[in-house]
Amino acid sequence: GTMLGSLQLEGVHSGIIATHIHRCEGGSTPQTKTAVLCSGPPVVNFCGSNAAGLIADGTDYSWLCSGVSSDGVSLTPGMEGALVNAAGANMSSSELVADIIAYSDMYYFN
Repeated sequence: GTMLGSLQLEGVHSGIIATHIHRCEGGSTPQTKTAVLCSGPPVVNFCGSNAAGLIADGTDYSWLCSGVSSDGVSLTPGMEGALVNAAGANMSSSELVADIIAYSDMYYFN
């Protein structure tokens, strides 16, 4: 399957380097065991730059995120998600989407 997403950010003051869905690895408190305050590896790349020195997780971005307009808006429609090789290797894209739906508190967009 194919994962598609659209991104609209408002109040943007600088260019967007990359966008991902991350899986929460949890922590020791109830808040850090869910995506409310946790951190974790990216499992899906959407738009971003593959330039050296930026975010490199082993999976290329399909295309750049849209630039920021003079009124501080960035709109990137129709982004195709790419499973991150290291993190999503054990799931197909359809299995990952089902897992995100079933455990939505364990994933976050960044």
